[in-house]
This record gives sequence, C-alpha cells and structure tokens, in this order.
Amino acid sequence: TSSNPQVAALGARYSNGIEIKLGATGTAIVTASTDCGNSVSCVVTVKEPDAIAVGETKDFALEGFEETRYHFTPLESGRYILYIPRGGSCYHSIYEGTEIDDYGSTQLYGTSWSGPEDKFYGFAVDLTARQTYTIRIRESYGNGGQNGSLTLLKAATYESIKIQELYQPKVGDETVLEAEGAPSTASEKITWSTSDPEIAEIYIQDPYAILKLKAPGTATITATADSGTSDSYTFTVQDIK
Repeated sequence: TSSNPQVAALGARYSNGIEIKLGATGTAIVTASTDCGNSVSCVVTVKEPDAIAVGETKDFALEGFEETRYHFTPLESGRYILYIPRGGSCYHSIYEGTEIDDYGSTQLYGTSWSGPEDKFYGFAVDLTARQTYTIRIRESYGNGGQNGSLTLLKAATYESIKIQELYQPKVGDETVLEAEGAPSTASEKITWSTSDPEIAEIYIQDPYAILKLKAPGTATITATADSGTSDSYTFTVQDIK
C-alpha cells in the first residue's frame, strides 16, 4: 500500500516485489504486508527539481527509494557531459522536458554505475538550445546512504585520437572498432573509413562500427572526429587456416 499515491503509486507486481511510479513532489510511505501479519515500510520522497548550469557541481544524498532531479536549459546546441562519481547503486538518466514519468517521457540516456568512489563516470548527450531537460538520479535498491555529486560540462573537441590496435588480424575476424580520444572532457562523433573494403570492410551496427576482415593483404583504417582530428592505423590481414 501507499500512503500517498500522488507521490508514489503502486504499479506492476512481480514475484519478489512491486513497481513504484513516482509522481508529484512530496513524501509517501510504502508498506508491504504478508498474510500472517508481518510488514515492512519505507519512506519515498520526491523533491522539487533544482536548476543546474554548465560548469556547476551539485551534491546529492539519497535515502531509501529517494531520487533527485535537476533542470537544465542549454543556451547553445551541442554535446554535453554529465560526470558522476562511481560508488553506490544509483541510476542516472536525462529526459526531454520538465514533467517526466517512467512510461510517457522521452529518455535520452540512462544507465547505472558502480565501483570505487574515487573514480568518475561520464556520459555524453546531444542537446538543443533553449529546450529544458530533466536530469534524474535515483537510488536503485532502497538500501539508502547513496551520496554523490553531479557536474555538468559542455563537451570539448578532441585534441587527439588513438585507434586501438588489432591482435593478430586474420581473415574471418570481426571486431568492434574503438578509438580513445583526449582530453577526457571531450566527446565527439567518430566516423570510420577503410582504404580497401575488399580486405577490411567497415559496417555500422548502431551505435558500433564493426570491422570485418575478408581477405589477406594490407589495409588502413581511419577514425575522424567531427572537428577533423583523426588517426590512422595500418595492419596486415593473414590467411590462417
């Protein structure tokens, strides 16, 4: 049961739990009871969204099934990066608009993170000028005690790109192409090309670029960022039976 369905409405039931749909700001008490009279309760709090600006850091502390939201209206269109320290068990996402729910809203990106608290996780997203977006961070499992911070940055362009080299390339291999760009605050779309598609073919399986080695010989692949920064890598494909 929920003491305030406007804040926390009960959704689909599962064998080991129930879905909670968060709505209006406020507090609700959600209680689970058994037929023999045992029960357990948790407090659900939905807070009024705060505003965040480029270059600003916001600290958050989540308890129970709490979540925190931030509104952001970019003045420029482009790619933005959200940096969040690893640690705990939280889910972070970004939506179009200011009124969001789990079913009717357009989610642009969403993922969980975990690991050492001294490491940072960043995700990039393309946003349109003068549209308002909602950044949402929620505690995943109701364990409480999830503290962290969020920093919003305008993504820089790559100063350098380095293609990850292949290990003993041979005919028949297929691999996901990877290129590491610097600095870490940069994020751009990378376009891949090949000097000889008869030897090394590149095809897109969104969001990945796949390299398929088709015949023995030497080929060069090139990774080019939108800003023009690029790197090339030449390799020889062996015909190993």
